[in-house]
Amino acid sequence: MYTKIIKYSINDFEVNNINKFDYKVDELWASVNDYFKYIVVRDKNFLNWRYCDPRGGIYYIKQLEIG
Repeated sequence: MYTKIIKYSINDFEVNNINKFDYKVDELWASVNDYFKYIVVRDKNFLNWRYCDPRGGIYYIKQLEIG
């Protein structure tokens, strides 16, 4: 299996505070899940349930975006 390594400068990253996970998480999940045999689904529905539902606790959610 070939893994492409990409280097970015610090200016290429943007860190945002978010209140809810959106379609971008599902796109990331779709691009990486085939590379792992034993991985738990971490799609937007799961992440919103786990980290955005106030019954689960208070979390400060950050999203890092490239480009």
